[in-house]
Amino acid sequence: MPIGQRLRELRKTKHLTQAQVAKGINCTTAAYNRYESGDREPSIETLVMLAEFFSVSLDYLYGRAPINDSPLTDFEREFIGKLRNVPKPVKEDVLDFLDVKLAKEK
Repeated sequence: MPIGQRLRELRKTKHLTQAQVAKGINCTTAAYNRYESGDREPSIETLVMLAEFFSVSLDYLYGRAPINDSPLTDFEREFIGKLRNVPKPVKEDVLDFLDVKLAKEK
């Protein structure tokens, strides 16, 4: 399966728009569209960002691994994806909140 098709499949599975993925990897929507359509090949740096964004291996993106072998759950991938798009102070607030909640559980 070509990389563009794999990217489209991953994006749709996550119910994301091309604009959301583009923002997540810091590129334009038009550039990301060209990756999905196969009109442009992503650089290795972009491939690494895409693999991190979708929580998959580079082998999976290239079709060398038949399954997504990420140890993360769907919830964890969704949480990380959303967390990437918030300002640093909000990220710190989220971590503080989790620390408080975990301390109460002990």
